[in-house]
Parts: sequence; C-alpha cells; structure tokens
Amino acid sequence: MTPEEIRIRRMANQHLLEPSDKLTVIRDLCGVQAQFMSNALHSLKIRCADYDEATVSQGLVKKWLSQLPVASAECEGRTYFHIGSGRDVGCGLPPCVFLAGFDQLMLAYEKKESLYLRTEHLRSVFNLAGIVMPTVLL
Repeated sequence: MTPEEIRIRRMANQHLLEPSDKLTVIRDLCGVQAQFMSNALHSLKIRCADYDEATVSQGLVKKWLSQLPVASAECEGRTYFHIGSGRDVGCGLPPCVFLAGFDQLMLAYEKKESLYLRTEHLRSVFNLAGIVMPTVLL
C-alpha cells in the first residue's frame, strides 16, 4: 500500500469521505470524544448524513470495542492497523477537510509523525500543552 492509499482508507473508515448514519459512525469510531462538546458535535456533523442538533446525543452507548475486527497493512516498512469496514475506498481523498480540535483522525497518531501532516506542521496541530487544534487538511 502507498501512503495515499492508507490515508484514503483511514478517512473512509472515519466517514470523512462519505457520511453515514449516526449510529454507524459512533460504532465505527468507538465513540466520539473531545475536550469541548462543540468539537464532538462538529466531529459528528461532518461524518453523519442524519445529523440533527435536537437528537444528536440520543442512543449513543459505547459497547463496541471488544467486537471490532482489526486488520493490518504494510507501508514503507511500517505496520498500520485499521478496522475493516467493507466500504469501497476507491473514491480518493477530498481536496479539503476541516477537522475540529481533538478530532479522532488526528488523535489516532503519535505526535511525532502523521500520515496527514508534514513534520514541520505537527507542532501547529499538537501543541506542547496537549491541545489538538482544529485542522484543515488540503
């Protein structure tokens, strides 16, 4: 796999390429967490086709982790893990994605490297106080 294919697969698995229903998104992400509720809501808004401000928090009980099928892929001498979703990931990366602070896509990585950020941009997203800034991926 190439880095581009891994980025596409991860963004697809995080419902950033094609929105899905709220419960599927929550299940696939193993829940949504953020330091501020507005960030958690934004994470759902950009991923859920059925996002509704009035009912967004109904029925969100996290019990999925032990049931997830974890798979791995090799890329440039490294092993990456992902959860197979069965979705077609052949659509490519979108030209622009706005992620809320503490978005799961950014939290999935050590702060020393990222498949999505160049090394020189890491400190702009992950500051020394542990804050994960809102991010625009181009």
